[in-house]
Amino acid sequence: MPTMGPPQSRCARLRIANIVRAIFLVFMLGPPLVLQAEGSFALKPSADYGYLVAAATDGPGPTSYRWLRNGTALPGETRRELFFLSCDGSLMAARSQAPIASKRVLFEEGRWGRSLRLGPGGGLTYSAPGNLDLSEGTIALWVSPIADGSDPQYSADFPLLLYKAPNGDVLCVRQAGTGVVCAMEMTGGRYASAYDDNASMRSWKAGSWHSLVFTYSAKGNFMRFYLDGRPAGDTNEHFYSPPSGNGSGFSLGSSAYRVDSVSILNAPIDQGPRRGVGLETGRPRVR
Repeated sequence: MPTMGPPQSRCARLRIANIVRAIFLVFMLGPPLVLQAEGSFALKPSADYGYLVAAATDGPGPTSYRWLRNGTALPGETRRELFFLSCDGSLMAARSQAPIASKRVLFEEGRWGRSLRLGPGGGLTYSAPGNLDLSEGTIALWVSPIADGSDPQYSADFPLLLYKAPNGDVLCVRQAGTGVVCAMEMTGGRYASAYDDNASMRSWKAGSWHSLVFTYSAKGNFMRFYLDGRPAGDTNEHFYSPPSGNGSGFSLGSSAYRVDSVSILNAPIDQGPRRGVGLETGRPRVR
């Protein structure tokens, strides 16, 4: 039976363009500016100085963070992490959240450390209340196919994260039988999706890792999908209507994919190139 492990490390990343040097004072190709992460975080630059990384060890309550530039909060950069699972040999999510059901979950080589995959007849479910905001949110995870994307097994549909309410409403990140990786929802019989022609996994190689980010907003009436940091779908049916919140849990994982570093936020983000600031899903090792 999978073990429940120690506290996990979680992080937020701030993407910076044209960095020459970065510690706490970041020198751009212009005047210096001071960037900080508000809260109890260890702050360090990434190896290529393309990011500042704020990492926090697991503690009580949801993780909140805020980026500030010269003491002023960056708009849209205050959000809360509702759920985080490192997949590093344990099914215990951050804040000691155990799954409500698990069966035949395998731990294999991951994007960072270990990852999880479902064995034959396996399943993994976590509580939805408090962990998944259906109105405003972001779901981010890394996935890796166990075979090349051209393999016939990928002609089947593989949900990677699936929420289903008793009335049949659905919120899902999945690989469709066409090979397209996408986000979709069904509310009151109305289907909505986010994907485009660039979201195919047919060219993926076995063992390659890919970042999936699904961000959505009932207030903004949008649902957007990002693949490896690039826009790959934006509100195809021109609406987002939250599914019913009566579901007890959401399932996670697949037999055909390894899954690593799953994060759920309570607000939408803009991951695309239109902004210089965004969240990159992932869990860099803070050393």
